[in-house]
Amino acid sequence: MNWLYQQCVRVRQPKYFGYLDQDCFLVRDLDMAPRLDRQGMFGRAYRSTKVPEAWTLHVTTIFFKLDFVHGCKLDFRASYPYEMDTGSANYDVLYHRLKYEDYVIDQVAQRFDSADVNRPGSVQHYELLAGGAWYHMCASSHDQLAGDGQFKLAYTKGYLDSRLQQ
Repeated sequence: MNWLYQQCVRVRQPKYFGYLDQDCFLVRDLDMAPRLDRQGMFGRAYRSTKVPEAWTLHVTTIFFKLDFVHGCKLDFRASYPYEMDTGSANYDVLYHRLKYEDYVIDQVAQRFDSADVNRPGSVQHYELLAGGAWYHMCASSHDQLAGDGQFKLAYTKGYLDSRLQQ
C-alpha cells in the first residue's frame, strides 16, 4: 500500500484515492465524493483494544481526498504498539487529531450459526457496511476458506450472484 501511494497516488495526484480488501465488494450504488469532500476520508473506523483512544480506518474500505492528507507522511503498515491492522500506523500521522465519532459508518456483522461451524476458532462471518453498500466476506485469506469456510464461500457466491441479477 505504501508503494502504491508513493508510486501511483503521489505521482498521478488524483482528487480521491483508496484501497479495498480483496474480499470486499460494492453491491449498491454509493457516491463517496460528498462525504470525502466534507470529511476528507471514508471507511470503517475501529478502535484499538490495547490503547482505547487510538483508532484507524480499517483496510476493508479506506478512501481519502488527496488534499485532506496533503503534507501527511502516510504509512499504511500495521501498528504493533496499538495492535491494529494494516494502515493503522497512520494514527500518529493523521487519526490522532480527528474525532473517531465523525468517521463511524454503520456496520452489521453476521456470524454463521454454530451448526455451520465445526472448527473451533475459525473466523466465519461477514459484514455489511455503509447501509449495505459494501459486502465484506471477512477473513477470506489463509486457510479460512478450508473446511467450514466453504459455507461462507457458498453464501457469498449466492449473495453476490443475486445482487448482480438485480
